Amino acid sequence: MRIDLNNSIAQQVAAERTAKTNGKPASSTSSSEDKASFSAAAESLSSLVERALAPSTARQAHVSALRDAVANGHYKLDPDVMAEAMMKEGSQ
Repeated sequence: MRIDLNNSIAQQVAAERTAKTNGKPASSTSSSEDKASFSAAAESLSSLVERALAPSTARQAHVSALRDAVANGHYKLDPDVMAEAMMKEGSQ
């Protein structure tokens, strides 16, 4: 049995030379190389996640209005409503 390492080295050198002239990176002929590819579904999912995590303009407007009301002293809390909410949250 004969193992010819020179042949695989020659192929690698030739691929690197070709890549230099084409401006593309050389691809390895090794089967142990890690590869990743993304399907259209994965790209679509990524886009949906980005949109879901983006802040809502309506929510931002509501938060700003509440912040201004608290800062100006116009936001009043009803202690009975607050107590009911705390009791409901505690029972869950």
